[in-house]
Amino acid sequence: MNIALKILFAFGLATGALLAQAAPFKPYPGAQIDEYTTEAVNRRAASKTGEDAGKTTIYVTTDAYEKVVAFYRRSGREFVMPGGLGQPSDLPEGKKLRQMYLILDGASGLRTSRSWLKIQSPYVGPTWKTDLKPGDAPIRELTAIMHVQAK
Repeated sequence: MNIALKILFAFGLATGALLAQAAPFKPYPGAQIDEYTTEAVNRRAASKTGEDAGKTTIYVTTDAYEKVVAFYRRSGREFVMPGGLGQPSDLPEGKKLRQMYLILDGASGLRTSRSWLKIQSPYVGPTWKTDLKPGDAPIRELTAIMHVQAK
């Protein structure tokens, strides 16, 4: 193999290695962490597996779903859930739930990914929260960004 081909081959390998690494996650500008739900999700995951399953952080923003999706779209590859899951679906009160998944680390799917996002609007809070009072809204007009970092 001549020198030029060796250099081109080495460059291709180096580029591939860089692309395979996780894109660094950047919190959406102005988004706030939902501390209560973030802690609850991580606690439940650890109790189900009996070990540290990684970390999930949930951010919320009042910005439109489309604006948040546009911010993150170039950060990873969209993952389409099999069987139509992830498509807009009806919620009570006539609202539509919109969601998309983005794999940030080049993995083939969510199960093998070590870093992925779920963007969802409106924000549907945890269904296990039993201390809701009359008038509390488990569905809020926010856009949620769930960043999952698997071990």
